[in-house]
Formats: sequence, structure tokens, C-alpha cells
Amino acid sequence: MSDYLNTKEAAELLRMDIRTLYKMTAERVIPFYKPGGKLILFMKSEIEEYLQKRRVQTIEEVKNEKFKNLKNKTK
Repeated sequence: MSDYLNTKEAAELLRMDIRTLYKMTAERVIPFYKPGGKLILFMKSEIEEYLQKRRVQTIEEVKNEKFKNLKNKTK
């Protein structure tokens, strides 16, 4: 399996419409490669990293973070 994904494969991995992915590349929101012409490629590891960075915290994690911040302010 290649380390690079074409636009269709990347959109499937991200579970989004291909038009949304094209928009994200135009806005340079997501890392991509243009080896020549109109071809756009994505490195699978960078797409996975992109997803991991967008993890939403649980309510418990937010509460714990707030508590730690309050605790540090009182010191």
C-alpha cells in the first residue's frame, strides 16, 4: 500500500465529501502535495495526524483542565 493517497482516498479516510477536501486544500487547511499539474496527493500519516489534532475533549477532561488552571492561579 502506498504512503500517498489520491483525493478520493483521502476524502474516504476523512469521511467527507471530495468537494470539501478540495476546499480545504484551496484554503491550505490540510497538508497536501502537488507533484505536477492538477494531481493532488496526501500523505496518509499526515491525514491521520490531522485527525488526531482535532480530537474533542470529554466533559471530564475539560473539568479537570479547568480545575488544574484554577489550582495553579491560587498558588
